[in-house]
Amino acid sequence: MSLRDFGTQGQEVKPKFMSRAKQWTEEIENLYRFQQAGYRDEIEYKQVKQVDGVDRWPETGYVKKLQRRDNTFYYYSRKRECEDKEVQKSKFMPIEHFLFVVALLSLNKLTFIFKGFVIE
Repeated sequence: MSLRDFGTQGQEVKPKFMSRAKQWTEEIENLYRFQQAGYRDEIEYKQVKQVDGVDRWPETGYVKKLQRRDNTFYYYSRKRECEDKEVQKSKFMPIEHFLFVVALLSLNKLTFIFKGFVIE
């Protein structure tokens, strides 16, 4: 099976639908930071900026710095920035409906994990 079978060859991976967050979590905190900078999530940020990683605070794991599409930077605090009143503004893809695309770079293979099944 290849990337072509999933329709993602050379294309951006886009969600089928999104949900709004109902309560704060560390994942929602990071999504809030990506969305403030103009990106859907970390996957889109890495695709657009063509980077392998994101600067994070070592103590908390929260996103530390993001580059917007207009090349200006957003710098974030070590502490929580997404207040309770802002939580519902964050959109996320529910995990049970998410196509997990994990690239495992070993022996030049690309492996997909879809709802617990490994497809090579």
